[in-house]
Amino acid sequence: MGTDDEYGKGAVMDTTHTGNEEVRVHTDPTAYALGSEDGEALWFFGTLLIFKATSEQTGGRFSLVEQLAPRGMATPLNVHREDDESF
Repeated sequence: MGTDDEYGKGAVMDTTHTGNEEVRVHTDPTAYALGSEDGEALWFFGTLLIFKATSEQTGGRFSLVEQLAPRGMATPLNVHREDDESF
């Protein structure tokens, strides 16, 4: 455990594992709010993903992604057994 200035002065960090990957995460995350158009945006298979909360921001416990897609588009049914999901 240590501090990491990339996430703010004095941020308390620890290491966790997600699958085969080692990730540095906050151990004492703080609350924040984003506006409707805020968040990192990424085009992905013809849809726009907007990251509202990442695992790095939530201590590795949660991610929230808004997806804007054309009418009629749907993700094929799939399962991520290693994750808890909601839609």
